[in-house]
Order: sequence, then structure tokens, then C-alpha cells
Amino acid sequence: MPAAQGGSRIPAEGAASDPVAAAVRPAAVEPRATVPAATPIIVGEPPPPKTERAPLLELAFVGDVVLGEYFLGQHRSFAGPDAPAPAFAGVADLLEADLVVGNLESPVMEAVPERSPHTEGHRFGGSASTVDGLAAGGFNVMSVANNHATDLLGDGLLETPALLRARGITPVGSAVSEGSPFRMQTVEQQGWRVGFVAATTWLNHRVGEGDPKLPLVRVNQLARVLTPIVQEAQAGHDLVIVLLHWGQEMRERPNVIQIHAAHALIDAGADLVIGHHPHVLQGVERYHGGLIAYSLGNFLFPAWNEAYRDSAVLRVQFSEAGPCRQAATLTPVRLDRSPGYAPRAPDVRHQGVLTKQLRSLGRGLQTRWETDGDSLRLQRASKAHAGECPPPARHAKSGAALEPKTAPPESVTGLR
Repeated sequence: MPAAQGGSRIPAEGAASDPVAAAVRPAAVEPRATVPAATPIIVGEPPPPKTERAPLLELAFVGDVVLGEYFLGQHRSFAGPDAPAPAFAGVADLLEADLVVGNLESPVMEAVPERSPHTEGHRFGGSASTVDGLAAGGFNVMSVANNHATDLLGDGLLETPALLRARGITPVGSAVSEGSPFRMQTVEQQGWRVGFVAATTWLNHRVGEGDPKLPLVRVNQLARVLTPIVQEAQAGHDLVIVLLHWGQEMRERPNVIQIHAAHALIDAGADLVIGHHPHVLQGVERYHGGLIAYSLGNFLFPAWNEAYRDSAVLRVQFSEAGPCRQAATLTPVRLDRSPGYAPRAPDVRHQGVLTKQLRSLGRGLQTRWETDGDSLRLQRASKAHAGECPPPARHAKSGAALEPKTAPPESVTGLR
């Protein structure tokens, strides 16, 4: 997320018609090449025969994950055997879900170079052993479309998806040599077919001549580019999820262009829109039955700024009756300081601070969250929208919720 300071940061964020983005955009170099044509594509081999859908599917979403970085002329790891401590041990319970999804902010290589190929700005990169730490943490889907994707040049672009797949992690938003990089990736879990599409609106370093192309797009073109892909994916998927690397760093609220784009994607049929890049928490919005997390902050990240240490895990549960969204929770998380920067539960004082902050950010988006132990739970709407499960039937006299004849299992988390 941090841009290469003084380097060739390449924005696709905003345009001259975007006054909000223009007001805060740092000096940058426009991309030489035009954004790849928006061609709706659903890639991959023909799916296997449909298996019976589990009664519930639970997904956990986090923000930016950096497995290693170059610092003071040396490389250091934050996950795997060379990390100061197990990266995700402090939040293991929050990552027990059928699908655990994050943004991999650092490209990876089998043997990461001792020195960064770049000389300016924040430079990220991890070795194959750091990906072992990611897999051990429970992650099985990672977006790789972000502004640090080219920190290890073309070799990193090529090796990152392969190293993830070798460890059972599905990369979304990988660079491609042929066709459009904007494409739907299908993941099947517990009989559910979930479609993921990812894009970035920032890129720190230009893609080299002959290197594969990333899904890079201006924020005011997101809806035009991704809406056809989301619409086409409806027929073959139970859920459709959009992962976006966008927004302005250190801003607690999305701009109006982002909000319009996210709403358009939900209207096109996306169930969830999950954002990252600002390094800080932004609000989670309920919109027309869908959910939009504009930024979940950092999750494993060299946080030199105190605000960068604030994070949250969004967990969303879907019922096969529809399917429809059964529940959603936000759990505050706080990152350690150097040398590990690992996520863990905040202390009592900061738990209260983050809870208040998340509720306030939600209210700014007309979305209310209620306290539920150490988490926040999305309040039920007075009237369920399409995509949301209806509230339980209530007894006409007492108002008590009626128990279903066959109670669903309490949880299907931890199944992989």
C-alpha cells in the first residue's frame, strides 16, 4: 500500500472528473499503456458435478498481509520459520472459517532476493517459506492485485500465484499474459460455488516489457469494467465477491466515486465488496442486501504509524436456503509493534476504542452494528432485502421466535 516515494507510482485511481480523488492524489506518473479492455471472462476448467451444498458457509475477511519486507538494506520475514513468532496464532479462532480471504500485499518467490530490485519507497517481498506461514494461518483465498504486485518485478508476478496454489491457496487477480486480466475465479467449498474477481486502482512500479498484465483500472471505470463480469457470473455461482485495492491512504472514509462504484457492483449481483489499501479502518455498509467493507485496514503489516495497527476481521455467514446472508460480525484486532507486527486481540481499553470507532463509521454509512461480546454484530434490517435471510418467524401472541423443525448445525467453521 505505501507508494514508492519519489518513484514511479502509477495511479489508475480516479480521473480528471473525480474532484475528490484529484484533491488528495499525490504526484504520480500516468500509465503509458491503456487499461486492458473489459471483457467478461469466467476462466478455468469446467467445474466438477455439483455436490450438495452445506447448510451454512462461513467466510472470514481481513485486510493487507505483508509476509516480508526490505528494511535498512536487509530482508526480514513476518511469517513462516524465519518470523519472530507464529504470525496468526493470536487470532486463530477468528480465522476458523470455510473460506479465509485477505490481500497479499507482498509478492513471493521461491528464493527471495537479498536486495530489493527497487531503490526507493517501501518494498515488500516474501520467500516460499513465508507462504507456509500463510497457509498454516488458515488462508485459502488471497487477492494479489495491489500496488506492490511488481515489487519483485516480473519474476514475482509469475511465481506468486504458483507458490500460493502449491499450498492450497487460490490467488485472485493474478497477472495474465493473454486475454483480459479482469476475470472471475471460481472456488468450490462445502458444495458452494463462490466466484471472486479482483482489481487494483494503484500500481507502484510499471510492468516490464513482455511481463503479464495486472487488473489495473481507474476507480471511476470500476463499475463499467467489472459489472459485466459480475452479471455473467450469477448463473454459475452461489455467491459472487469483489476484492478491490482502492481508496486513499490514511482516510477513514471512502470518497463518493468509490461508494457509487461499490453500489453499482452490488446492484449488478455481487454479494460482497471487500476493500483494502488505505491502511486504516473504514466503515462496513449494508446496501440492498449486500455488504461493502471499504477498508479492513492492515492485518500483518510493518505498522510504523499507530493508526496502522488498528484492524478488524469481518466474518459473514450464508445459509443455503436461498442462498441468503444469515449473519455478519466485525471483531476488532490490534497489530503488535516491531519486530513481528502480528495481529491479536486488543487490550480492554483499545477494544472499547475500536468498537466505538467501527460503530461510528457504520452509522456514517447508515449501517448499525450492535455489541456482541468482543465483536459487533450487524443489526437486522426492519425489512429483509434480497440476499438477506428473513428474520425467524415469531409466535403471534408471545412474540417469541419459533424454532425450526430441524435445527441447522451451529457452525461449519474449520472445515476445509
